[in-house]
Amino acid sequence: MITFRPARKNDAAAFYDISHRTGNDGADASELYSNRKLMGDIYSVPYLAYAPDLCIVAKDDHGVLGYVVGVCDSATFARWLEANWWPQLRVTHTEPDQSQKSFWDEEQR
Repeated sequence: MITFRPARKNDAAAFYDISHRTGNDGADASELYSNRKLMGDIYSVPYLAYAPDLCIVAKDDHGVLGYVVGVCDSATFARWLEANWWPQLRVTHTEPDQSQKSFWDEEQR
């Protein structure tokens, strides 16, 4: 049976996994992204870090199988991302060579 509960910070691993497995227009993104955390770093885990009280997970006997995330104020969230989230990712995900942009793969884009 599927149940819903408030998300917890320790659900981040499930957020990363789900984001990666659905990061190709709802399909598995493994062929596009070797970094299994990239989709979550961009699209789901920041919400969990910023507003865990607004995140809900769906779970069954095997664990978390989905999530719903959101924020009350997108502009404030965008400022928080720029001040707190993106700087650390810019260190770990360095920008690829601009002169090779026409050869970038999906992950580099």
